[in-house]
Amino acid sequence: MKKMFLMFALVMGATYTNAQDVVDRCITELEPLIVKAKSVWVDGNSTYGITSERAERYAIYCLEACAVVDKYIDRIGDVNEQLDLLWGQVDMLSDILEIYKTNKVGLSASEYTQQSNRKVSALKKLAVLSKRINNKADRDLELYNINEALGEHYLNSGNYKEASIYYSMCVSNYNDLLSSEYANDEDIRKSGQKAYYWMGYTAYKLGDTTIAQNYFNKSKNILNDELIQPYK
Repeated sequence: MKKMFLMFALVMGATYTNAQDVVDRCITELEPLIVKAKSVWVDGNSTYGITSERAERYAIYCLEACAVVDKYIDRIGDVNEQLDLLWGQVDMLSDILEIYKTNKVGLSASEYTQQSNRKVSALKKLAVLSKRINNKADRDLELYNINEALGEHYLNSGNYKEASIYYSMCVSNYNDLLSSEYANDEDIRKSGQKAYYWMGYTAYKLGDTTIAQNYFNKSKNILNDELIQPYK
């Protein structure tokens, strides 16, 4: 839900002085849908009905907002605007997928599969768009975030082989960032720790305990905090 509110902040904070009229039109169509979605899904608030009713209405507004993003995304020339909007779409899809996974409300089983595939497609499109980022360090950081999201998606789905592919990419992105201006950033260290840890976890789940232990040790050597727990 926090991510949904980030999308709301993006919309409400947008300036209408942007020279690209298409961005203005996109934001104008998004704003009322984001406001409705935000208002209908408030924990403990039954104004809009019981949980299942609110979840369904929330999903409807989110999917309508996603459709607006789809409508305009390829017509926007600024890659940063495209990335922001597409990440907003990913966040909304993540929200409604998580609500269904946790409570089995908001979507049907078939809709869950459809929107799960849609989220993956959006993330892969982000990877394509990120190639247009001029600064290499910023590009590597964006790719790390995308690959981490894909790895997490497949990990949560129990597809450890696919998850390992994207966590391996995260490791590569992290190593590239070590030679950038972000090398000493604490967040980058945390990113490296997570990449190695979850790469090891996927290896563990796939039955390769030797590789799993190797990645576990690399993760622990970067940063030994609460994340570092034995695999099980």
